[in-house]
Amino acid sequence: GLKGSWFICYNFVNDKNILLGVEASYNFYSGADDEVFEKYEGVIDSDYAVKTKIEQDVSIKGRLGYVFNNDKTLGYITGGYTTGRIKLIQRDYDSDEEGADTKSQDGFIVGMGIEHFLNNKFTARVEYNYTEFSEESYRNGVYDSDYKMNHDFHSVQVGLAYHF
Repeated sequence: GLKGSWFICYNFVNDKNILLGVEASYNFYSGADDEVFEKYEGVIDSDYAVKTKIEQDVSIKGRLGYVFNNDKTLGYITGGYTTGRIKLIQRDYDSDEEGADTKSQDGFIVGMGIEHFLNNKFTARVEYNYTEFSEESYRNGVYDSDYKMNHDFHSVQVGLAYHF
């Protein structure tokens, strides 16, 4: 699926080219969902599927990096807190019933990236992140029961940033 982001960041670089920074971001997703068929007593039930969809998340991360290449390139690691809005959809293909439940889940995000100045105002960056949300109970609207689920995912982002 595709992921779009808006972020704001503050960075400080010391005289040894070490960067310390903080970043807040809002992320939204399109097509980022997974459908899996449930297992019953070890056998896949192809009539009943569960789909999860991450609708949006917000994160606050710290950045630690090193500036090199004549102060034009930054390599960094990042990590922090995230909270996301996640939707669980259940579908019984036999009875054509469908149910859904949406929850907010807290978690953590860690990653690494590289950022390079294209000119004095714009940078291009590539960043890898691993995100894991805590366990949450979701209501199964088809069979009137609860699911306990946690979600995690990997993402690679490519982007442009404008520096004020």
